[in-house]
Amino acid sequence: MPVEAGEPTVAIPAPAHCLSENHPYLWQTVLWVRGNGEFIPYPEQGVNLLRALKQGIMGQNIDTPANGVPHKVEATVAYLTYVIRYVRGWLVCNRSDLFRGRNVNWLVNFGLPAADYDNEPLVRGYRKAAAAALMLADSRSVASVETARKILQHERVKEAARLPKSAQALGIAVVPEVAAAVTPFARSTGSVPGLYLLVDVGAMTLDACIFRLVQHQGGGNRYPLLSAAVRPLGVEAFHWFREQGRTEEEFSTQCTRCLYQVIWDTKRHRDPHAEGFQPGNALPVFLTGGGSRNDLHRSIVDALGPWLVHFVKNEGMRLIDLPKPVPIEFPKPLDDPNRLAVAWRLSYLPEDIGEIRSMSNIPNVEPPPHLDYTDRYISKDQV
Repeated sequence: MPVEAGEPTVAIPAPAHCLSENHPYLWQTVLWVRGNGEFIPYPEQGVNLLRALKQGIMGQNIDTPANGVPHKVEATVAYLTYVIRYVRGWLVCNRSDLFRGRNVNWLVNFGLPAADYDNEPLVRGYRKAAAAALMLADSRSVASVETARKILQHERVKEAARLPKSAQALGIAVVPEVAAAVTPFARSTGSVPGLYLLVDVGAMTLDACIFRLVQHQGGGNRYPLLSAAVRPLGVEAFHWFREQGRTEEEFSTQCTRCLYQVIWDTKRHRDPHAEGFQPGNALPVFLTGGGSRNDLHRSIVDALGPWLVHFVKNEGMRLIDLPKPVPIEFPKPLDDPNRLAVAWRLSYLPEDIGEIRSMSNIPNVEPPPHLDYTDRYISKDQV
């Protein structure tokens, strides 16, 4: 809670039956549905398990059908509803001191890869599902296909889907994770305006984004997103890759191409004269995410330095450490708090994160005009 003195932060343990990778604070995106259409957040005999709800909506419009996920939209709303109810209930039961003598306003931030921030149907779908979940969580209704479908038609939910300001008034914000990830750095005294590359290694995805940090004199930051890519090349994806009979070298090549694509697109079309590409300067790079300490992904990022020196003719790259999470209260022991760093950074208010400009709102740099020298050519017959 960055708005509180000392920024008190509490990590909420996940229910035992929803743990991801046996991590006490990571939730699987799973849900169960009874034959009567009622969703439940726990397993019981005779119910259907719905898996991979997150993967079912990423990269496409949430309103489109997804193979293998019946009632995808309604299931997503129900899943978020139960998460919100669980978190609220846990805090009221275990940290009642936070609620004494005050009115509570709930704000829920939803992060998504920078590459998806230009997918307006997808972003609207995120806001729609989140707004519906927040309203359903406030009600006493059971989360079912029927109740979720009904609340999705509510005028406030539709308006929240269309307008970010309406969503925020309701308590919803959809934020590119790159902006949230660098917020503590941008707000620190050591931050410098300029071009940055962020590489976010997750369990399933590799997310790369080049952005500019622009700091206003009156306070506040702006993040023009210049180039981004997200690929299913995270830590767990590597194990799946090997199970398919593919080699580590092939996986590394795909990761490397993802990073090269983002850098080269920026160098050629988006910001070719950026200071990080100039001789004598290095490109600042953030490496973050739950898989950032994985040796394979770290070696791929380290290899960017020699590649930049050879092809871009700068001084390579310079890794920058993001500020560590403030002291977080962990009800259950955790060896590596950095695994929750992105979640902590998403707890900032949208206005504290700053203004985000999507890639589609930033034109490419025009190439220099072609000069025609034919009228200045002197042939041998003219000599």
